[in-house]
Amino acid sequence: MRLRQINFFFCIFIFSVSYGKTLDTLGNSQSNNEDQTIVKPEPIQSLKKWKPVFWYNLHSGSNTLPLSFISKFAYGGHIETNVIQSNLELLNSNNKVGYFQEYGMQLLPFFDFLPIDLKTNLRSIKLISQSMLGAKFTKDAYSLFFQGNSKYLGKELNPANNKINGLNQRILKFELKSYNLPRYLGSNFRVVPEIQFSQVLSYQSLETNDLKFYSNNLGDSISLNGSMYSQNTGYDFWGTGYGIQVGFVFSKILNKSNSLNFQISNFGFIVVNNANTLSRNVQFTDNGLSVQNWNSGDAVNITPVKLSYSDLRGTNWFSRQRDTISSKLNFIESNRKGMILSPFFANVEYHKIFFNPAGNSAFFNVELDYRHILGYVPRLGIDLGKSFKLGKIPFNGAIGLSVGGFDTYDINANFSFVKGSNNLKFYIRGLESFLIPSKEHGGGFGVQLSYPFTQ
Repeated sequence: MRLRQINFFFCIFIFSVSYGKTLDTLGNSQSNNEDQTIVKPEPIQSLKKWKPVFWYNLHSGSNTLPLSFISKFAYGGHIETNVIQSNLELLNSNNKVGYFQEYGMQLLPFFDFLPIDLKTNLRSIKLISQSMLGAKFTKDAYSLFFQGNSKYLGKELNPANNKINGLNQRILKFELKSYNLPRYLGSNFRVVPEIQFSQVLSYQSLETNDLKFYSNNLGDSISLNGSMYSQNTGYDFWGTGYGIQVGFVFSKILNKSNSLNFQISNFGFIVVNNANTLSRNVQFTDNGLSVQNWNSGDAVNITPVKLSYSDLRGTNWFSRQRDTISSKLNFIESNRKGMILSPFFANVEYHKIFFNPAGNSAFFNVELDYRHILGYVPRLGIDLGKSFKLGKIPFNGAIGLSVGGFDTYDINANFSFVKGSNNLKFYIRGLESFLIPSKEHGGGFGVQLSYPFTQ
């Protein structure tokens, strides 16, 4: 039996089969208030009138891999060999990929169920579901994962340092009444505080350090060295952890046509319980999930397993061989609990409106944001838009450009309109990726339905 097709992380395939599970593909945006990352925040005065009833946001990307490849890998589909090879040539020493998805609904004031004395201190209550996944990987790690080891017989590959993090959580968010800040900070300076409670539905983390992989010329043995671990809670509808986070939305009205907004949300901590952990040459912090030290170890040689006919007829031969490999690799199994920083979101935005005598107006936004997810870098965006009417229906439309985030750059568009008592907003991020998915790196979209509550 020749060891020719070895999947990436062959050394840690045991992580999945030992528990009978794989990394969950998470569903994963961050609905904060009315101010979605994907749907632009409204000025504070507008928040008093329009509130979202339902919203959905999704964005993803990579700094090297095209959107079509990411979509097939995440959701299924045949990936041709020549595509795998051409994408390999796009990679560099620092590759990243990630996505974030969120959907939510308004409970208060849409569902008016609280006593009046409690409602006077609350602006809204929201039920939110978030899921996210981020990864950083090397070129050699990509090669082993998609091409196996048969192309590299007699050579040493250096997958080195790679990391994957995933989280799926449910959130109950309370947005408190807005109030004015002290006058010495200036007039027209208001803040909306938030507090939320989160329930972890699943958590995954996988990391390698200084991983080396060698296949001999005949392809009948491999040598593996390095440190690695895998943590996985599995999915639990009733929760496998909990957290508490806070947030603030600050709004400064500079004058009639200029405003400045700052937001930080979901900032706090999450406690993860029952994380099934497999590790090799890793020292964790006491009673925690974080790595304290990467330890050195000897290389492990793995040769073909000789099976008899009776072994093949047996029902447990795979388990026995798996246990043998696990023993050689010296994996340590444990069940861990620990605290992690929540995937918070921070945003600063400058908004300017240009009025004209006809009643229509143009607007200009400059925005800088950061989302605490592996693979996400600070994102800077600029939008230019205009208000207009189609018949009797008022519209807002904008086009913009952003750099950073999960990928390199995005051409974005958004529009909204009011029909009856409803305000409907749409957002598309990464138009270039939808037009040329085999070349460009990321995309996303969002939709939000709002209603003019009297509160």
